[in-house]
Amino acid sequence: MKMRGQAFVVFDTAPAATVAMRELQGFPLYDKNMQIAYAKTKSNAVKNRDGSYSKRSRAAAIEMNGNESDASDDDTLHKRQRGDEYDSVTTGRHLKDNEEEMEEDDTNAILFVSQLPSSVTEESLSTLFAQNEGFKEVRIVPGRPDIAFVEYASSAQADQARMVLNGCQITPDQAMRVEFARR
Repeated sequence: MKMRGQAFVVFDTAPAATVAMRELQGFPLYDKNMQIAYAKTKSNAVKNRDGSYSKRSRAAAIEMNGNESDASDDDTLHKRQRGDEYDSVTTGRHLKDNEEEMEEDDTNAILFVSQLPSSVTEESLSTLFAQNEGFKEVRIVPGRPDIAFVEYASSAQADQARMVLNGCQITPDQAMRVEFARR
């Protein structure tokens, strides 16, 4: 079964999911307003975290349900998991560990965002970038609606936002570019 136009996002806590749902309900994406709701069942990621996930083989899942869609869930989970690296990216635990290393690099707490559509607003960019921890503010350059600066509390938090949002499709035919601002 293909589910075009749908995505499942797992949060660490239910209150975090509620905040995200309230903030992004109706957010325009690809010229359509997002419709956000809680999942009807627990995801494998949540079950794995709370200890209720039991690994089953592809054959057993097909035998139990009579279709391959549930069986592919296990395969997808294995493809997505990358050990500690995957876990640290999803939970943000690596940010504090690597913060000192990043300070020495060419990182910055301010991001430079380019290739924006002229219709983008500070409010819509704020909603998008505020999903990442440490967000402070967005500044669209006057006279240049195609570029903006986004500030975070630390360079590590800015780097996390850069990795998540670089290449994000703002419109169906336009992806924004996110990089560190030059000092």
